[in-house]
Amino acid sequence: MELTAIWIWLAFGTSAITFLLHTFVGGPDVAKPLLESDMATVPKYTNYYCWHLVTLTLFAMAGSFLVAAVWPSAWELSLLATALAAGFAIWSVLLNIIAKTSFLKLPQWILFTPTSLFGILGML
Repeated sequence: MELTAIWIWLAFGTSAITFLLHTFVGGPDVAKPLLESDMATVPKYTNYYCWHLVTLTLFAMAGSFLVAAVWPSAWELSLLATALAAGFAIWSVLLNIIAKTSFLKLPQWILFTPTSLFGILGML
């Protein structure tokens, strides 16, 4: 498969921004209040563990796009990262609908949609 480099680089850029926002904005805004909450130990630290699983996944997604941009023969990494971004975008939209909340209260779809679109365009 031939990758269109500019789109994969853009997917890397938006994926890296998502990782940075999650880590440095979301951490204090979401993870810190979670740890300071009165939630029982098991659900609290299970959620905190999941927070870090997401951090690692976002880092791996950005890394996958980077490797695919530098070495187009590794296009499978771009496919995997694109599928993850698309799945996360779809789940974010569904979660907003299920929670009956504003799409700006849970805005993850805003970050994952461009990443998945750039990834798709890069593989066309």
